[in-house]
Amino acid sequence: LRIVRDKTESMADFPGGHVVAQTQDDSVNRAEVEALQEELEQTQLQVEVNNKKYEEARQKANNVVNDLTEQFLNITEEVGEFRNSYETMYQEAIILHQNLMTEFSEQKSRLEDENELLKDRC
Repeated sequence: LRIVRDKTESMADFPGGHVVAQTQDDSVNRAEVEALQEELEQTQLQVEVNNKKYEEARQKANNVVNDLTEQFLNITEEVGEFRNSYETMYQEAIILHQNLMTEFSEQKSRLEDENELLKDRC
């Protein structure tokens, strides 16, 4: 650009030189604008590509999070069911133990009574 300006200044000294210099400046400006427009278009295309990649990555991440959340909820539900089942079985075992102890005590009393009766007979 500096060279063109230098030429422009020297051409302005000649008749009609100013018009030639202006045309050269316009050509350089036009070329710069076209180059900048091309760069802008390339940048816009790259931004679109990057946005698509970002959206795909975001969607994949969301899918992973959703899958993990579902798995966690399923495991939590299974653990809850197991806990409820365990607590139910534990309560049933306590009741069964109490029933067996009661039955054992009753049988022991009957056997002791029968033993006493047998002793008395002998």
